[in-house]
Amino acid sequence: EKALSLAPKDDDALALRGDVRFDQKAYDQALADYQAALKINPRNYEAVRERAGVAFDREDYALAGVYYDAALEVYPKDAPLHSLRGQVWAKLGENDKARAQFDAAIALDPRNAAFRYDRGNWSYNRGKWDDALAEIVLV
Repeated sequence: EKALSLAPKDDDALALRGDVRFDQKAYDQALADYQAALKINPRNYEAVRERAGVAFDREDYALAGVYYDAALEVYPKDAPLHSLRGQVWAKLGENDKARAQFDAAIALDPRNAAFRYDRGNWSYNRGKWDDALAEIVLV
């Protein structure tokens, strides 16, 4: 709060306060902070990413998808955002779209095991045991 009292238009401070509120599960307040940060700086990475996280935690997957799509417009080459968007598509049962996002994350950062784990976990949850095992072997 002290940083914001000194610089009320500091988008990073607003996003950080949003993170604290998000961790406290004060979702409405967190979302308000992220939205305020984005009004100041529409490219604030933390705010653009974590407002989608709020929707995801609330199990509002359609809204999370809208927010991740907006984040990917700003950061189209961000592998973690692609993987997170894939997780949302998976929750919505859009398997082809989920696979495309997991594949995009892996293509952007092929050495990151987390994205192969995400794709493997998605395969596992769909009963695609061989595909899940193939991802684990690659990890």
